[in-house]
Amino acid sequence: VLALPWREGAELRLGALRRRLAPVGTHVGGELVSCAVAADARLVLHAEGAFIAAITRERAVPRDALIRQGRITAHGVSSPIGVTLRGAAEDELIELAAGETRVVDAALEFAGTRPLGAATRAALAPADPLAAHRASYAAWFADHAPRFTCGDELWNRLWVYRCFVMRHNLAVPGAGFLPGPVFFEGRHGSWYPQVISFSAPHIVAETRWLADPRYWRANVEAHAAAQQDDGVYPNLLVDRRAFRYANWLPAASRDALAVHPDRALAARLLPVFVRDVRGNAATFDPDGDGLLDPRDHYTTGMEFQPSFWFHAGYDDSRPATDLERVDFTTYQAANAAATAALARDLGETALADELDGLARRARDALLAKCWHAEDGFFYSLRSRDDDPARCKEVIGFYPFRFGLVPDEPRYDAALRTLTDVDEFWTPFPVASAARSVPVFTPHVQQWPGPGGVVTPCMWNGPTWPHANSLVADAMEQVLRTRRAPPFGAADLGRLLDRFARFHAEDGDPGKLLIREYGDGESGVNWGCADYFHSTWCDLLIRQLGGLVPRHDAVLELRPLPLFPPDDPRASFRFDDVPYHGRRLGIEVVRGRELIVRIDGVVAARGDARLGLALDGALERR
Repeated sequence: VLALPWREGAELRLGALRRRLAPVGTHVGGELVSCAVAADARLVLHAEGAFIAAITRERAVPRDALIRQGRITAHGVSSPIGVTLRGAAEDELIELAAGETRVVDAALEFAGTRPLGAATRAALAPADPLAAHRASYAAWFADHAPRFTCGDELWNRLWVYRCFVMRHNLAVPGAGFLPGPVFFEGRHGSWYPQVISFSAPHIVAETRWLADPRYWRANVEAHAAAQQDDGVYPNLLVDRRAFRYANWLPAASRDALAVHPDRALAARLLPVFVRDVRGNAATFDPDGDGLLDPRDHYTTGMEFQPSFWFHAGYDDSRPATDLERVDFTTYQAANAAATAALARDLGETALADELDGLARRARDALLAKCWHAEDGFFYSLRSRDDDPARCKEVIGFYPFRFGLVPDEPRYDAALRTLTDVDEFWTPFPVASAARSVPVFTPHVQQWPGPGGVVTPCMWNGPTWPHANSLVADAMEQVLRTRRAPPFGAADLGRLLDRFARFHAEDGDPGKLLIREYGDGESGVNWGCADYFHSTWCDLLIRQLGGLVPRHDAVLELRPLPLFPPDDPRASFRFDDVPYHGRRLGIEVVRGRELIVRIDGVVAARGDARLGLALDGALERR
């Protein structure tokens, strides 16, 4: 047993044996302490001020497993702990010298409400527990994840990797504020292993394409259960509610219900989302003009955006300016509209009308006050006098993402900056701030202006997967709804391809990794590895595959022509995509022929350039 101390004086008790651990901070040559195995089943394993980090394993010695029991307190929760061992002689104390190796079979279990020992005994039942674990892990993907193949090997590998990111960040703490399965934003570092409200909408969008709907519901239900009286969803650890972020969780949940319809769940979530929308209006819009002020730049999840220091001459050593924000107001409009639709689905017409009113107020304020006609862009406003922070940031595209902008030519000015290499279109787009912003840089942790304060999170130009996902959605919305969009589907295809290559470490398509953000010039990622704060599978299913999630019984497929017919990605296939209780297959050949399968049977063929809308095809016969 490798036990790691977190405080001075830590010890490991093995029945009557007590072993004091190496001092905190010892990284090399730390003390290895093994578990004593005895015939007495009441032997207690107890860690005081330490965490049991690893136990060795062995395949060769068949014998009955013995369980050692105790308790451990982690994240403020005391849990029964069991270590089941196989392959060590009874009454044997295994002590290792430096460089010596000894292997036993072992399983470690935090029991929660289950009978202690059941899980560990099951884990050790196979002759090769590690092989069985690997098979079980692989089976999870076969049971839950849809499949994708095309002619581009990087895209094929990336699909598999993004499914791994989901599974890698899946956790079942089973205690405190996290009683069920949840998805962490990341597994690495002290901050990321928690349920974070800012990443939750992306997590919902990705996991709604898993077969079991409890996965997309996981973080939503955790946030709903821990929601504050003012409607805020705090970040969650087992033992506490923490920081808050602006988010579009109600809108994302409404979208997920179009994939996995569930009227009973919708009814449970409706009052939660109503508190969210009403609470934001009451707390963050004190002047009632429809624009929301988050009160500080950290709660936007996009720290050190240049707009917060526009009025201070971009001196980021000075206090950030209070702003009525484009992003926060956009989320409010989208959340209010989605919650209104949910209320109308459930027959609550008066409530739906109230929420529609809140959605209109936020949308109208964005168009009337945040749109800057001279610059042709959406800007955040100084809260005390509505003076615009005239620096172009990626949040200026978010109103297009949620369908809040009318199809009028004057708004195309903002959209043209998206693919402009002198503005947002860096080699690894899109930039989080435009090149025209005085403190723009594509590089990580730099502030080329007065003050020069830098932190691990900087939104003054580097590329963020979070923003790329929203911008890809904005481009899709524009392509599908505007009569004369200022860019084409091929531009969205280029964005997706560069986003795919942003995952390749050192440009190597055989080494895929997504982190928090990166250099928009070189594509080098930085931050938490295997970071679950963006979408990819969701983008491909809807944009490349063309599946349009709907709340009725119509199966609609409108693939976007992202690539020319001879491109290796113009021929592709999705299989086992869950939708309204069925399994869909979507195949496109050379960008032209569209083949749709339902539960493995061909249901329709058509022209991919025209798409299909099948009424009643999802009904079971």
